Amino acid sequence: MLLIVGAFVLADRWRPLPIPLQQQDPASVVTDEQGRPLRAFPDHQGIWRYQTSLQQVSPDYIEALLHYEDRWFYYHPGINPMALLRAALQNLRAGYTVSGGSTLTMQVARIFEPHPRTLRGKLNQAFRAFQLEWHYSKDEILNFYLNYAPFGGPVEGVAAASYVYLDKAPDQLNHAEAALLAVLPQRPSDYRPDRHPQRARQERDKVLDRMRGIWSEAQIEQAKRQPVSAVFHAQPATAALFAQFAVEQLPQQAIIRTTLDLELQQQLESFSKQQVPQLPVGNSLAILVIDHHSMQLKSYIGSADFRDSQRYGHVDMVQAWRSPAATLQPLLYALAIDTGLIHSKSLLNNIPLSHAEYQAYHLNHGQQGPVSVPDALTRALPVPALQLTQAFGAERLLQQLQQAGIQLSAPAQANPSIILDGVGSSLWQLVKAFSSFANQGRVQPLQWLQHAPTDSAPSALVSPGANWIMRQLLRPPNSDPADPELLISTGISKYFLDEWAIGINPQYTIGVWTGRPDSTPLNAYVSTNHARTMLTQLNRILTPQQAAPKQPQPDSVSSEPICWPLGTLAAEQNPALCQQQQQAWLLNHQAPPSLQNFKRMDEQHNPFQRWIQR
Repeated sequence: MLLIVGAFVLADRWRPLPIPLQQQDPASVVTDEQGRPLRAFPDHQGIWRYQTSLQQVSPDYIEALLHYEDRWFYYHPGINPMALLRAALQNLRAGYTVSGGSTLTMQVARIFEPHPRTLRGKLNQAFRAFQLEWHYSKDEILNFYLNYAPFGGPVEGVAAASYVYLDKAPDQLNHAEAALLAVLPQRPSDYRPDRHPQRARQERDKVLDRMRGIWSEAQIEQAKRQPVSAVFHAQPATAALFAQFAVEQLPQQAIIRTTLDLELQQQLESFSKQQVPQLPVGNSLAILVIDHHSMQLKSYIGSADFRDSQRYGHVDMVQAWRSPAATLQPLLYALAIDTGLIHSKSLLNNIPLSHAEYQAYHLNHGQQGPVSVPDALTRALPVPALQLTQAFGAERLLQQLQQAGIQLSAPAQANPSIILDGVGSSLWQLVKAFSSFANQGRVQPLQWLQHAPTDSAPSALVSPGANWIMRQLLRPPNSDPADPELLISTGISKYFLDEWAIGINPQYTIGVWTGRPDSTPLNAYVSTNHARTMLTQLNRILTPQQAAPKQPQPDSVSSEPICWPLGTLAAEQNPALCQQQQQAWLLNHQAPPSLQNFKRMDEQHNPFQRWIQR
């Protein structure tokens, strides 16, 4: 015995186990919140293999596999002499090989080192089986089988087989599916359910008959009535660009479980393709939907159509850095209210502006002169935004946005033009930023990965009072009462390169972008903001599952009359100086005076002089 053991140790060192090395680019699959595949990626050899473990596979499959293939797996040393003797007698009786008597350990050994079906090959297989038992635990050997067993064609491992043949995660297999996958590696080419469903069903039923005494009769009979799927789901491509984003974030993870909703994703992908005929030639679109109660990502449309090369469908416009145009203005107004610079009815300037470093560009060539905060915000007027940015401080604005976790691409020397086209952002960042209006002014990271720890604690952008006032200002005045309540911010960049619309309904924050990914100017194009039209349609699709409680008015907010043009409380002013009265929302009962002395005007030094004279 000592000589045998010594010889085995020497042979083990002389001929080490050919265990596959972990690949640099493993196959991976990205799933939705219920484990349903969105998109799958093979490895560099084109093999569909997704690393899994005992804990990630249905217990029914493990029971069927062990009871059918190797019921003494946890007790033998790698080979089962009784199984080998039984197989030899069966082969002698039949006159040809009908059974190999291989244990699961021996099957793993043959997977790692294929050999011909000869006596010498069988002896080598037995030696490798002893090596496996010497170096690895039973669970580790079983894990090898779960990940490397052949299931037909380029499919290896039970996880890949479950996704490819059954379109579901391996931990969701029922009794019929578990029995089918348990028998498939015996003859993977002959039992493939997509090619030979009847043959696969017959073999599956044999496994089910073997499970009597392990599973109940009712479970077995119900499993036998279930048909065998004949569909090969080799490469699902739902949420293709999001799946690519997920794999880039987690390149070594085989199964990436996300928070996306498959049905909603498919519905919005169909919606986006229907919008294509309404867009200019070469334009694409992007849509991002999150549930702002949990901050979980629910739908991610990176382009109008992933397969449309004329519209650059392969370019992910959710992550692309573009000019947000006027879309950032509500964040500026919220910060200005929170710091006491303005209130909800402050008077702002909207007269022609000439500046050495920047010039306001906008489509609103109508009314000029002083305007109120709601009017300036609703029409996304550039000059009032420039005036407010200059008064607030461009560097200070960037700093507070970035401290709250909102990433922007800004120049080294910021000037007030950052509130127009002087800064870069992405749909991902804008949706995260605007979700703060649904969360008491707190900016939280977007959650796209299931069971992932939160990257950081929420960052307060503005106080709950300022946030509540901004919600009143973002509410459209003439919205359809039948639609869910929607708070809207829009923007159009110069030459119509980007059209934005961000909406907040009681459950979802929705971001929409349209434009040309190649940044080709559309000089002769006149837009009605397709993004806003799509946002309104999406709001009807994304009806909240239940009515959200209305946010109560904070104690720090009050409604009081103020004077125009001074902007201060009517009760504190001489009636002769109070040309008009407006009812305004005030924060902490503070009514700051109207901003003046906007530098480099081509009108009077006091921008309100013309209004007062009129």
